[in-house]
Amino acid sequence: MSSHLLSLALTVEQHGRADFCWVILESFDFSSTFEVLMESAHGFPTYVEALDAGHAAIKLLSTNLDTGPREEIHDDYDFCEETNSF
Repeated sequence: MSSHLLSLALTVEQHGRADFCWVILESFDFSSTFEVLMESAHGFPTYVEALDAGHAAIKLLSTNLDTGPREEIHDDYDFCEETNSF
């Protein structure tokens, strides 16, 4: 078995004047389309507080911060079949 790095993105959304929430997005099929993986349970008073909390959450997804969050795959999996050609 081997692993591949998860394709994740962190963003902050504003839901009110002082209500910022972090959202972690993931591309499940190696495309440019992302879906919500997880989001904050409550809002934060500032953008930077939400960003910092989201950064902390994304770090918890990894058992090794040197290699990042990974997903185990079978060795016979062919990434070329999943990627888009441009």
